[in-house]
Parts: sequence; C-alpha cells; structure tokens
Amino acid sequence: MNFNPGPSRILGALALSVAVAGGVLATPANAAQAADPTPQQVLRSCGSAKWCKFHPKGSLIPFLGPAQYIGYHENCSSSEATKVFRKNVSSTTTDRYNIEIGVEAGLEGVLKASVRASFGQEWSTTDETTHEVRQNIGPKKRVDLWAVKHKTRVTGDWEMWHEKQWNGHNQWYVWDDVVEGQLSGAEWSSKSSEQAARC
Repeated sequence: MNFNPGPSRILGALALSVAVAGGVLATPANAAQAADPTPQQVLRSCGSAKWCKFHPKGSLIPFLGPAQYIGYHENCSSSEATKVFRKNVSSTTTDRYNIEIGVEAGLEGVLKASVRASFGQEWSTTDETTHEVRQNIGPKKRVDLWAVKHKTRVTGDWEMWHEKQWNGHNQWYVWDDVVEGQLSGAEWSSKSSEQAARC
C-alpha cells in the first residue's frame, strides 16, 4: 500500500500482504486503515522498532551551510587595526522534515553506521566550537564577520520493522529523505564584509 504525503512517499507493509512490482499490495481485509502517520511520526518510531536502517542513494554532496553572524568592529583610527573575533557556534543534523537526527531516539546511530558502511566516512550529528578569527581592519572601516560550516548532504530511504504492528503495519519506509549535517572534522570558514565606519 503506497501513501503520498507531499513530495515524499511512505510505505507501510502489512503482515498479510502480497508483494508486487514497485510496492506492496495489502489484502482486501486490511485495506481500510486509520489516518496515515506523517513522515515525522514514522521516523520517530525508529527508536521503538525491532530494527531500523538508512539506505543512502547516490553520493555525499558537500555544501556550505548558512552563515552565522559573529559580530562587527569599527576602526575609527587613521591606521590599520587588528581585531580578534570570538563566538560559540554550532551545527546540527536535520532532514527535509525538520527532524533533528541527533535528538530523536535511534536515528543517530543508524545514520552514522550507514554512512560509515557506505562511504567509509564518519558522520557528526552535532558540531559545537568556539570560532576565533584575527581580522585586519583598515582605517575608518567597519568589518562584519560570519562563520560558515562546511556541511554534507545525503539522500536515502529509511526502512524499519516493528515486531508488533504499528499503525496497522509491521514494515515502514520513508523514501527520498534528504539529510544535511557534517562529516567529522569538517571545518568552519569565515566570511566578512567591509564598509565605511560611522565614526
């Protein structure tokens, strides 16, 4: 039985069902079900499932995360100045349904094991650090500074099996989920802009 909640597909496979090409066909006796769970609810059931897996599709895709504002400094003198910017920054792992992978039971370990087995890389669900930059600022100038995390995106399918039927089914899938986080050791970069100081 296939459900289509928005852009992604969820599939629940009944214990009594007949496999067909491209999906699962439920027996007529079990065809009528209550309201289908959302993708978020299915993913959050991973921790209570007998087993839960993530199957990556394609390759890991690097990208730059959103800029996190660090601060600014104005140099009102007539000579160049140096300013040390320092601020705590963090980057988490979330998916297309705004699930925080490092918080929901079961998902973090499954994702890490899958990335390790499929790509030989270590995934870090959360990265917290103190970003420190020494910045030169020209005379009569203002500099604003941001920190930018080097992140990674992976697309894949979640599969889980509940020993006792959950919402009328034992087996559930969330297809084509997009997870964004970072590999272990991924660096932070700095981004700056300069303009005339208002001194």
